[in-house]
Amino acid sequence: MVANPNAEGVSTEPLPLDLDAFEEACERAAVSEGAEPVAVPAIIPEEVFLAALKRRAHHLKRAAFAARPYDAEIADQQAQIAELQAEVAKLTFERDAAAKPWQHKAANLEPLVEAFMRAMHQASHEKVKSWPTPYGTPKLRKQQPEWVYGDEKDLGKWLQANAPRFVKADPLPVKTAIKDAATVNKDGTVAIPETGEIIPGITVNERKPKFEIDG
Repeated sequence: MVANPNAEGVSTEPLPLDLDAFEEACERAAVSEGAEPVAVPAIIPEEVFLAALKRRAHHLKRAAFAARPYDAEIADQQAQIAELQAEVAKLTFERDAAAKPWQHKAANLEPLVEAFMRAMHQASHEKVKSWPTPYGTPKLRKQQPEWVYGDEKDLGKWLQANAPRFVKADPLPVKTAIKDAATVNKDGTVAIPETGEIIPGITVNERKPKFEIDG
């Protein structure tokens, strides 16, 4: 007999047991090898426990029924999202296909534009550095000189004997210290500023301005 049933025949009597914790214990027992089955506390009469489970099942059923309109709306939204994703994929493919021939032409044209810019740069004694056009701005951007180091172990030994402030304990050269304090000669050699002695194994090469197109 169901204790204190409501109009739908479901017990409304509170159960002295946390069903959520009880279900979690049952799940842990189900996945654990050799675990003992979870027993209902003896203080709860069987009919009360079954009535509580029936009430819980009833609430879950009603919650699922109440969520049905939202399920349909979610399914409709997901279908619309799928259609939009398919449309985006189609447009992306068409855009890439249309742009491919022009990208190929631009790749072939870029070396000619670069050669033209470098010729103008040289003819103007390096005054012309950019050339604005409606289609983009080709420009030559100045680059820092390239420091070329020889064998770092040999260089480190030489520095340890002649310029110890430019070397680590390993010994290996401290490149940042050398760049900050050493003297770079016109021929690309590097010297100790106090003595003028050339540091062997290091050369500094000036690099051409880097070509790029903005826009």
